[in-house]
Amino acid sequence: MFFLHDNTIEGFLTCVFEAYRREGVAARICAAERFGQLTIEETAAIPADPDKAERVARGILRRTGRDGWDNVQRVFRTACADKDTVIYRYLALVFQGPDPHTAALPRGGRVLSRFADPRVIAFNDLLAKFNHECHRFLGLTRFRETASGVLYAPIAPDHDILETILPHFADRLNGFPFGIYDTSRKFLGLSDGREYRAGKISSDPEIELAQNEIAFQALWKRYYDDIAVEERKSEKRRRAFMPERYWKFLPEIKNDL
Repeated sequence: MFFLHDNTIEGFLTCVFEAYRREGVAARICAAERFGQLTIEETAAIPADPDKAERVARGILRRTGRDGWDNVQRVFRTACADKDTVIYRYLALVFQGPDPHTAALPRGGRVLSRFADPRVIAFNDLLAKFNHECHRFLGLTRFRETASGVLYAPIAPDHDILETILPHFADRLNGFPFGIYDTSRKFLGLSDGREYRAGKISSDPEIELAQNEIAFQALWKRYYDDIAVEERKSEKRRRAFMPERYWKFLPEIKNDL
């Protein structure tokens, strides 16, 4: 059976609760908006229930700790079509009874060390993809100055990483107001220099650039070109470190102004 949710972490955790109660590990979970209709399996639309979601979240925290709960949220934010079922099957291991041979170890700790288990492999693979893209955007996010003095950076990541990378830039730009906008998800993160928050918006923000922004970008591009060693240029190597799908908002490669 497929358990369908509203594409929120609360809805997903409610599905985990219901799937485990009704079907056990044989169940599959998917967001209703991503669910394909070409299946003969029975479906059940599960409304989000805060109490049930909280019980599952507390269970994950108790067995895996804060890092384990953070990993579950990160995998949930990936763009993988079957991420919900991957997480559910991983959590089935987390919630299993204690192993008599390693009873002194926390349950979550045992699961994380089962590197040969296909459920752990699938979970860790998605986690690695999410973390890798977060790491890339810490270096590939390019800010531009707006007329109001606020720094603004558009990004278009594969995964929903904005809330994860936002604290890094809030710390790095401490005291300076900025905004980061995920153009594909219409998700905007804002900081006033002291606090930050993120949320969906209905339309793209209207940005007026500072008068000297184009000149600064031209200067950056000239610097980028001048320090390059012509004889050591390698397009293949550049694409390995900066995949072409991330070039849209890189002024040293393209000018989207």
